[in-house]
Amino acid sequence: IGVAGVAWNVRIMGLKFLEATGGGTLENAIRSIDYATTMGAKILSNSWGGGGESALLKEAIQRSHAAGTLFVAAAGNESNNNDANPTYPA
Repeated sequence: IGVAGVAWNVRIMGLKFLEATGGGTLENAIRSIDYATTMGAKILSNSWGGGGESALLKEAIQRSHAAGTLFVAAAGNESNNNDANPTYPA
């Protein structure tokens, strides 16, 4: 009460598929993307990465895009050159 931001009508949907140790499964990442898309999320902000390229993950991202969702992904925290060594899904 008494505090206002610049986006008064924004709603946030917090979804978690990673464990406390930072590990998670590809299946749960895809389930989270599909759930958020089904629930009408407009922007998916994904600050996770790891593992190699996945056709199934790419398909989930494409489904969200087809539904009008913007999928944003972290470029990694390892100071890598992502042009030379891409980080997926970024």
